[in-house]
Amino acid sequence: MKMVKKLFLGVLVILIVGSKGLNAESKTVEKIIRISEDKSFIVDVAPEALLCGPFRMEVAGGRIYILDSDECQVKVFDFTGKFVRAIGRRGKGPGEFNRPEGLFIDQSRKLIGVADTGNRRIQVVNEQGKLLASSKLTYPPCGLSLIGDKYYVVSFPGSNVTLGEEPLINVYQSDFKLEKGFYKAIKTEDTMLNMLINTIVIKADHAGNLVCGHQFGLNKIVVFDAQGKKVRNFEIIYKGEQPEIPVLKMRIRSDRDAQKMPYIMADMTIDDLNFYYFLGGHMGKRPDGRIERGREIYKYDSQGHYQGTIILPCEARLIAIGDDGALYLVDDNYELRRFVFRGK
Repeated sequence: MKMVKKLFLGVLVILIVGSKGLNAESKTVEKIIRISEDKSFIVDVAPEALLCGPFRMEVAGGRIYILDSDECQVKVFDFTGKFVRAIGRRGKGPGEFNRPEGLFIDQSRKLIGVADTGNRRIQVVNEQGKLLASSKLTYPPCGLSLIGDKYYVVSFPGSNVTLGEEPLINVYQSDFKLEKGFYKAIKTEDTMLNMLINTIVIKADHAGNLVCGHQFGLNKIVVFDAQGKKVRNFEIIYKGEQPEIPVLKMRIRSDRDAQKMPYIMADMTIDDLNFYYFLGGHMGKRPDGRIERGREIYKYDSQGHYQGTIILPCEARLIAIGDDGALYLVDDNYELRRFVFRGK
């Protein structure tokens, strides 16, 4: 990487660019994808429907599944917002969970997979919460996906994983026999930094690939095929408002100057056409001291090309594109909301 310094009227701007220069993608002007909230969507406010610690969300088969880590349950809603059922409870027994952090839904086979983090195991249950399969693990799982008949499990990036030679992702056969591992951890001398930069979210896309997103700092997206071979990688580019300094009446004109990578990749989802959506976190402060634009969703195609930005009217923690084409999100008040894309 090459560091370039530019001085604008006494304001020092430091840009970090690749040694090969800017690519065509870096010059793409931000494209806004319009959405509007579906006000007819009203979430059930019964006590059993309230969310305490939403951690993961999936939408499939006309149902919305939210993994509530604090309550150790998968809470299920229908497309009107009505609470359907809660799956699981706190405990160590079959179908019970302890601070779960990973979730997948296989609608065709009616399977619900949970990374039972606190109990160091993965569990697969049906819609009624009956245990179908389970396996104890060496390290706490924090992410889980199913591609074909194989389970892809992300290990919590503790010191044993990041300082050793353990892979971040392990692949298990349908009988939970360990097949292989891949994706080496990034190592530094700082234990906390190791945990942050090796925290990843995984999703299976509709081409049978595994999409892995680094959550902190790197904003690096890596796509692997079902054999664990890297297909491609790219970075999420934040195309936010151009910083403006009122005193100087100056606006940074270069599109590249306005592009910053978000510090947090809060969540991601994939639609039926295999487009990827990444929920970015707060960007910090602008040069004039004002807070940056809030959370946004960046849409990319499966080849890693930027498609557009969804500017959210609220802070969001989780997102999911439903099989009805709508955008579902859990906001910072832990409320479930539904949005539709304009023009569709």
